[in-house]
Amino acid sequence: MGSCACWPNGIKEIIPTPQGIKLMQTAPAVQIPSMHPRVYVLAEKVFANKGDTIDSVDLKEREIGEDGGRYLSAILPYLKNVILMNLQFTNISANAWEQIFQGLGEISLLKHLDVSRNTISEKNIQLLSVSVEKHLNLEALIIDSITLTSTGMLELSKSLIFLSKLKILSLSNNTIGDMGLVSLSNCLSLLPDLQFLDISNNSLTLASVPYLSSVLPHLPELKVLKIGENHVKDEGLILISKVLGMNIEELGLNNIGLTAKGLKELCLILPNLPKLTYLYLDCNKIDQKSMKTLIDILPNLKIKHLSIVGCDVSSHRKALSLAQLCTEVLI
Repeated sequence: MGSCACWPNGIKEIIPTPQGIKLMQTAPAVQIPSMHPRVYVLAEKVFANKGDTIDSVDLKEREIGEDGGRYLSAILPYLKNVILMNLQFTNISANAWEQIFQGLGEISLLKHLDVSRNTISEKNIQLLSVSVEKHLNLEALIIDSITLTSTGMLELSKSLIFLSKLKILSLSNNTIGDMGLVSLSNCLSLLPDLQFLDISNNSLTLASVPYLSSVLPHLPELKVLKIGENHVKDEGLILISKVLGMNIEELGLNNIGLTAKGLKELCLILPNLPKLTYLYLDCNKIDQKSMKTLIDILPNLKIKHLSIVGCDVSSHRKALSLAQLCTEVLI
C-alpha cells in the first residue's frame, strides 16, 4: 500500500480530542504500511473531512492488531454518524481497547456494536460499560467470547438499564456464572423491546434460573432465547418454559441436562407457542420412550427446524420424518 499525499497534511489540520492528542501527534512517526488497509481507508476519509459520510465500520476478522487499534481510536471521535460498529475478532491489544472504548462514547447515533471474540480485560469492561451508557440509541450489543465474568456483568448491567431501545443482547461463551445472571436479570425488565437474548455457555446452573424466569414475563417482544450449554437441568427448563411469551420463535436448549421428565413438561408447553419455528435439543438425555411424546405433538406444531443431534433417538428416525413433513429434523 503506497503512501498517501494527504496523510501528513491531514494530521496537521485536525484538532484531536483529548484521548486522541498523543496518537495524532505521533502518527507520522509510524510506518503507514503497518496500518491495516481498512483502517487506512477510514483515516483517509477523516483527513479529507469526509468522516461524517461514514455510517458503518466493519472490521470483522481483519486482525488489525495494536497499531490498527491505536489509529482507529484516534479517528473514532470524527465518525459522528456511524450506526454500525463491528470489531469482532480484531486482535486489538488491551491498551488500544481502552482508547477505543473512550472514543466510542463520542458516537451518539450508534445502533449496532459487536466486539465479540476478543480478549477484553476487566478494566476495559468497565470502560465499555461507561461508553455503552451513552449510547441511548443502541439496538444491538453483541459481546460473545470476550472473557466476561460475573464482576464484568455486574458493571455492564448498571449501564444496560439506560438502553431502553435494545433489541439484541448476545453474551454467549463467557463465564458470567449464576451471580452474573442475577445481575443481568435485575436489569432485563427495563429492556421492554428486547427480542434476542443469548446467554448460552456461561457456567449457569439451576440456582440462578428463578431470577431469569421471574423477568421473562416482562419481555413481551422476546423472539429468541438461547440458554444452551448451561446445566440448568429439567427443573430450570420447567421454570423457564412456563413463562415463555407468545412471540417466541427460537429456543436453544442444547446440552442443558434435559431428561425424559423435562421433555414431557416441555411438550405440554410447546402447543402454546404458536410462532415457535426453531427448536434445539441437541446433546440432552432424551431416550427413545420420551421422544415418542414429542413425535405425537409435532403435527400440531409449526416447527420448521428441530435439532436433536447427540440424542438417543435413532429408532425414531422414520417416525420423526413422517410426523410433520414441513419440519427439517437433524439427528
